[in-house]
Amino acid sequence: MGFFGMGFWEIMVILLIILLVVGPNRLPEITRKMGQTLRAIRKASNEITSGLTRDLKVEEFESDPLEQSEKSKQIEK
Repeated sequence: MGFFGMGFWEIMVILLIILLVVGPNRLPEITRKMGQTLRAIRKASNEITSGLTRDLKVEEFESDPLEQSEKSKQIEK
């Protein structure tokens, strides 16, 4: 497995097609922009994942059955 679930040869074919379409003069510019875009996507994905994880942990803590049973016992007293 390689990048995005593609093998080495699949990536090479895609890069060859990009080289033929774009040309060698614009290739560095295109790859730089692709790298920046992938970096931004990865950063956004990590932020979303960490936010969801944090929210789930808070929700899990708030809905802890032991804590809820202790609160209900205190209310009954």
